[in-house]
Amino acid sequence: MYERDFADLQLESQESLLSFLRIDLDFAGTFLDLAAAASDEHHRQLVQKVRSVIRTVRRFAPRIVNPVERRDFQEEADRLEKLLAA
Repeated sequence: MYERDFADLQLESQESLLSFLRIDLDFAGTFLDLAAAASDEHHRQLVQKVRSVIRTVRRFAPRIVNPVERRDFQEEADRLEKLLAA
């Protein structure tokens, strides 16, 4: 049976986390684009989805080991918040 050491599992976990957050942020960008042309009710739903992505990024960013990547994700969440506030 193949055994993986803890470092390999940690690395794989980090890669999965980063991938998940990148995909979530990509969706948030799409939601914002769609919201710009959406009806009021659909616009509200899309904005809520973006807010959910921001909360997710803020919740999981502290688990990112690389400080530069962590900062990049936090800055992207900040950028999305500013776009929503505009």
